[in-house]
Amino acid sequence: MDNPELIAKWDARFGDRINQIVLIGIDLEPQAITAQLDACLLTDEELEREHEWSGYADALPNAEPQQVELRM
Repeated sequence: MDNPELIAKWDARFGDRINQIVLIGIDLEPQAITAQLDACLLTDEELEREHEWSGYADALPNAEPQQVELRM
């Protein structure tokens, strides 16, 4: 792995932990959106109790990134 940015964000347990989302719109409230997304994250305590949540079915078992070409 030669990418310093990726190496800095690599997690020994989970691997690549980079997620990016782009929202485009009018009158968006970045702080409110960030707060709502942050509320979805597991706390450190919840993460330690992996046995309680790791057995849930994967809602996106075969999801792969998709490229969409827009034609105007």
